[in-house]
Amino acid sequence: MDAPNTQFLNRDGAAEEIMGVLERWATLIEKVVNFGTKFLPVLDKSVTGRHDLSALQLARHSLEMLDGVSALIRQSAIKACEPLLRSQIEATLQVTYMLESRAVERGLAYHVQHLHGRMEWAEKSDPTTLKGKQYAAEMMKDTSMDGMTMPAIDSAPIVASIMKQLATPELAPIEMEWQRIRTAGSKPRRVWWYMLFGGPNSIELLAKEVKKHGWYEVLYRMFSGSSHASNALDGIRSVKGKGLLYQPLRHPQSGPMLGTLSVSVAMHLFTVLTNHYASKSPGGFSKWYVEEIMPEFKALQAISFTETMDGKPV
Repeated sequence: MDAPNTQFLNRDGAAEEIMGVLERWATLIEKVVNFGTKFLPVLDKSVTGRHDLSALQLARHSLEMLDGVSALIRQSAIKACEPLLRSQIEATLQVTYMLESRAVERGLAYHVQHLHGRMEWAEKSDPTTLKGKQYAAEMMKDTSMDGMTMPAIDSAPIVASIMKQLATPELAPIEMEWQRIRTAGSKPRRVWWYMLFGGPNSIELLAKEVKKHGWYEVLYRMFSGSSHASNALDGIRSVKGKGLLYQPLRHPQSGPMLGTLSVSVAMHLFTVLTNHYASKSPGGFSKWYVEEIMPEFKALQAISFTETMDGKPV
């Protein structure tokens, strides 16, 4: 009973030729990740304040998602790549917007968002605060928790430390703008860093702002289906004479498309970082891409997988 139904999940992989193509994609993506592991530390040397850390840590997040994509593509776990690629896209969009203009303010705004997140969690974990009491009451209603509670903490010193940071000359103007937006309506609203100083109110509008609305409208929305489990019915099909068929797990058909997108998003990220940190960027980015990435990238883009009527890739 430990072995899977191989019609539903074949962990030995698809046909050898298909797995060979996926291996080539994984290897190419790994080369891109490897470049990033050398590229970002060089840029780290140009950090002049918290604002730079925000952009570079978002870039690191994007790189980590890309590394996960390479591992999953190698195993033909293509559908599982989609939430990672969605996160890679969102992080890259944020870096693009952050460095487009007013980079110091925007980088600090991301930092203020991080501090508010830490402060909110500290207060929720403290049963003596209003937020802590409300959080504990909600957790008691969750039958899956079975009475389990989070370890209680004293939020006072954590909150005091964060408030002290928010009151520094560097962050005080950002915090003032944060509070202005939070309290602008009839009731407090959720604030995201990019909303500050007249910024967009959503990731969708941010994508428009940086002229990448296609990324959001087509890719981000499509991959959101996997993140929110709203596209599960895409995994079944009706075949004449056979009825309804499930698409097998680890189905490789979308592998080439996801490989293309993940590499393209990474190249955009490296270009944005290179342009912004021009004086600090390591040389040879264009030469590396042309010599090490582009030939195999173009060769792989020319390969696609199709399906037979029973859902098998060919």
